Amino acid sequence: MVLTLSAEDARQSAEVGTKARTIAEIGASFGHVPALVAVPTSVVDVIWQAEEEERETLLLQIQQEVLQHLPEVPLFAIRSAAL
Repeated sequence: MVLTLSAEDARQSAEVGTKARTIAEIGASFGHVPALVAVPTSVVDVIWQAEEEERETLLLQIQQEVLQHLPEVPLFAIRSAAL
């Protein structure tokens, strides 16, 4: 349900927004950008159309997937336009 993006993946994906693409490209160019995980717009659409109980399950699944891809650090930034 989530995407980990290289700069090339981000450039070719219509599933992520401009900010995710730009952050992935900056990371590829300068190497000082932490790991990037994006929730595709299609997944966000599914969440908002789901019944409340299913929505909770989907959100927990996304949370687990995101945490699997992030390094074990005490802090990280979240940029969210939809969730």
